[in-house]
Amino acid sequence: MLRKVLSKGETTMKRLWMTSGLAAAMLISAPVLADDTTPAADNGVSVKVDAERKTDADRNAATQTKVFTGSDLVGMTVKNSEGENLGTINDAVVDLNSGKIRYVAISFGGFAGIGDKLFAVPYKAVAVHHGDNPYVEFDVTEKTLENAKGFDEEKWPDFGDAKWVMMNDRAYDFERENKVNEGRLATAEADSPVDVTAMRLSTLSGITVKNNDGESIGSISDAALNATKGKVEYVALSFGGFAGIGDKLFAVPLDALKFEKGENENFLVMNVTEQELEKRQGFDQSNWPHHADSAWTGKTLLKDRKINVDVNVGGQK
Repeated sequence: MLRKVLSKGETTMKRLWMTSGLAAAMLISAPVLADDTTPAADNGVSVKVDAERKTDADRNAATQTKVFTGSDLVGMTVKNSEGENLGTINDAVVDLNSGKIRYVAISFGGFAGIGDKLFAVPYKAVAVHHGDNPYVEFDVTEKTLENAKGFDEEKWPDFGDAKWVMMNDRAYDFERENKVNEGRLATAEADSPVDVTAMRLSTLSGITVKNNDGESIGSISDAALNATKGKVEYVALSFGGFAGIGDKLFAVPLDALKFEKGENENFLVMNVTEQELEKRQGFDQSNWPHHADSAWTGKTLLKDRKINVDVNVGGQK
């Protein structure tokens, strides 16, 4: 189970009141107390105040979980609850429809005499620990790894194969929730295709992004991940020299991008114009935001991004 990292935030609201016997009305703001039952003076004046709208900066400042990047996750040390080193994170598999991290591919090295095999471990079976020396915690037995079998780096499994998914998840005593965006894995027939578009993080980083006219406008630099939620918060989109933007990165949610299969390579499509790009404020590599820029959300509807295909992520690299 993932451990939640919570921080308490304080919320305030403003109360406006008009005092009598004064030449001018005074505007006073005070914190609202939970047990404040004193009625406001009735001076016949009604003042309506709109609730403050939170900006992206407000949401980033009030974030409760640490967001780290895909490049941070890949290469992380894997330890058991006793603190023993078991291996490293080789890669991770993301469901582009839901943004959920479905698996982490773990290399256990010489542990239990496994050799160079990789193992697709359900993300919810591990816990990411933050700190000066972050690591991934995973308790596993030799018997579990024998049942899971593993795979070669040159031959990744097909994550669109419902039969493989069920067998692999059962090896880790993991039952996937029956959610549409999780690929109907709990109810799918063993030989039926799964409605999921799976992609490795290593492939997502660097993939080309095009506009609706088929023009290449940039590429994905990296992905910001939420360890507690186990999902992609956003992808960092680099537009390069397109529209004269420069080296800025842009926090774009996955639902603003559409996955397409090309003849020679796969790519993502984003419905955006130069005029829209000029209005957006990006960020630098040294200052990653905690959340996506809300201005991008809804550029492409989620339902338009679902593709019913069998995806073999082994051929992505």
